[in-house]
Amino acid sequence: MRPRLPRFLTLTRRVRPRLGSMGDRLIVGSLGLALVLGLALVLAPPNDTRAPVDFGTRVPGQRIYDRTGLLSSADLMSVDRRAATIERAGIPVVVFVRPAGPGSDKTRDDASALMRSWGVETRPGAADGLVLFLDVDRQDIDADHVALVPGDQLTKDRFPDREAERISMDSVKGRTAVVDTSRELATTINFNLAATERRLLLGFPTAPPPSTAERTVATFARYLIPTVSVVLASLAFLAIGLIWRGRPRPVADAASPRATDSEVLHAALAANRIDHSVILAAVTRLTQQGAITLSGPDPEAGHPSSRHVRLIDRALASDDLDRIAWDELAGVAVAGTVDQHGLALIAHRPGPFSHAVRLELERRGWWDAMAPRRAVPLVMMSQGLLAAGGVTLVVALAVGEVWALLAIALLVLTASVAWVCSRTYPRATPLGLAVVRHPDGDSI
Repeated sequence: MRPRLPRFLTLTRRVRPRLGSMGDRLIVGSLGLALVLGLALVLAPPNDTRAPVDFGTRVPGQRIYDRTGLLSSADLMSVDRRAATIERAGIPVVVFVRPAGPGSDKTRDDASALMRSWGVETRPGAADGLVLFLDVDRQDIDADHVALVPGDQLTKDRFPDREAERISMDSVKGRTAVVDTSRELATTINFNLAATERRLLLGFPTAPPPSTAERTVATFARYLIPTVSVVLASLAFLAIGLIWRGRPRPVADAASPRATDSEVLHAALAANRIDHSVILAAVTRLTQQGAITLSGPDPEAGHPSSRHVRLIDRALASDDLDRIAWDELAGVAVAGTVDQHGLALIAHRPGPFSHAVRLELERRGWWDAMAPRRAVPLVMMSQGLLAAGGVTLVVALAVGEVWALLAIALLVLTASVAWVCSRTYPRATPLGLAVVRHPDGDSI
């Protein structure tokens, strides 16, 4: 089978007989021109419309260049002495100050250009110099107008570029006064040079040795937390096993009711709680008795909870449970109809019907009123293990110990097992469990 051509090629074939050879040349030429223009746009270098900056000529031995004329002779000498201290350590220094202009947003780029243009380094290719570049607008000065730029080799060996940026930002941090005097300009320059001198000559500050408390916490996080977590998880699993082993079990030789004896009670036993399945069983039973009807888009299909209940006659309910269920439906009915929200309201709130079902289960000996209390240790165990996992997480984040994450995962896993067991702990008595297991036995 021949592959299908794209639509524009098919259209081209249809147009070609009309255009002839001239049309072919126009199409090929247009495609070629578009390709050339696209390559030109992709490969063209970024266009910098700024003219090259003229920094003037570097004077041998001069370190401070003030194009603004703000620095007085005394401040100029003070700044120069500070720069000479750095230069005696083998690092050439140039401080360049100029009035702010249209290119003031490129201060750091101009500082790098000045370093290359003037060769601020000990020898060609050494890249070990330092340039402090300031754009002064006499109104205010911010971090974008101060650039402390070290050479590439100096950055690798002794003076990281991020440290230079931090110093230049700190030199103008919190400044609100205008920079229009010699003293203010000299203060900004001296701050940069003094901080640079401390970093270069004294080295970067090393972290103090950990204290006894820090070492204890680190040791606890590294060794004791995993050990304690394993011990806690083991004890928790042992307790869960003992509690779960003592749960009620169905009586082997117990007789059971027929399935039609009470579908409502059987639904509560099967669900291990009195929830929405019980009210649905009551609705089904009332529908079979004709006391209510189900209505909806498709009366022949669908779960009872997805359809509306219409009340017919309370007298058709056969026993007390059915009549209590009918009365509770009537309490949430609107114009004799109960919608899905009404059914959900009955299912999720303890009302007379839920209370009556529980009393009937206990009367028959199928429901254990003390079962929730027997599951309390499982609930408390789950909460305690989660709290221990939270404390372990805080300690692990504080000391940066990765292995503690495995201990946290173990505690959370054990807490999850305890919670699941607490939810599934049998509420029924052994006789009630036998009813669920053998729903088609003889009536008791």
